[in-house]
Amino acid sequence: MIVFDFDKATRQIRELRQIADDMSAMSSQKLGAAVSCVETSWKGRTGQLFLEKCADIESRIKKEAACLRSLADRFESTARSIEEAERQAEAAAADL
Repeated sequence: MIVFDFDKATRQIRELRQIADDMSAMSSQKLGAAVSCVETSWKGRTGQLFLEKCADIESRIKKEAACLRSLADRFESTARSIEEAERQAEAAAADL
């Protein structure tokens, strides 16, 4: 018999969402602060290239965070489906 621990799955889904939120916050706040310091002091073409690279990295981090959130949503949907199926199976077994 396969046993599904819905509470554990819920905790892990919450952790995954927290990781995604942390990634987004770090890309916006910490990377943004570093870029802001560089932006005011590093002039010229190389400075501009660096800033473009930072913007690209920030965008990639945000996309990865969005992917993690999407994955968490799919996990949650699957977990709810399994939980519902278990309830129905228990109800059917009780009717026998």
